[in-house]
Amino acid sequence: MAVSLKIRARRLLNPLAGYRSWEDSEPSDITSHLPLTNGETALGIYTPHPQALKDAIVVTSHGLWVFYDNSNAKFVRYTEIVSTSEPSKTKKGTTLELKLTDSSRLTLQVIGWNEEERLTDAALFLQFLIYVDRDIEKQTGKPSQVEWYTLSDSD
Repeated sequence: MAVSLKIRARRLLNPLAGYRSWEDSEPSDITSHLPLTNGETALGIYTPHPQALKDAIVVTSHGLWVFYDNSNAKFVRYTEIVSTSEPSKTKKGTTLELKLTDSSRLTLQVIGWNEEERLTDAALFLQFLIYVDRDIEKQTGKPSQVEWYTLSDSD
C-alpha cells in the first residue's frame, strides 16, 4: 500500500527547522492567499526566513505554492516537474531549481536557518519530491520522465 502524501511530508519535511505541518487545520491567514482547487489540501509550509512568507513553500496534496513576496504565490503541480538541478549555494543560501513542462524554471529557496542546515534542507526537500514522483508513477502505472539530480550525478 502506498504511503499517503500527508505521511510522506510529515516524515521527510518535519525534521526541517523551517517546516511546519498542518495536522488538523490550515492557518487561514496563509491559505487565504491561495486559490486551492477542489480537493486540494494544504499539508504544511516551509519558511526559509523565520516570520516571513517571502520564499515560503506551501506543500499541498496537488503541488507546491511558492511565495515570491509576502502575498503572491506561484503554483506548480508535482506532475509538471521535468527535472531538478543540483542544490546550489548562493549568497542567500541554498536553492533548488525545478524545470517545468512548459520549459520555465522555478527556484526554491531551501536555505535552512543556519549554515549546517542548508544542504540538509535542500537534500530532504529533493528527496520528498523524488518520493512523490515515485508515488505518482505507481498510481498511474506510467514510467516517470523526471530527470532527478542525485548525489551520484556529481561523481
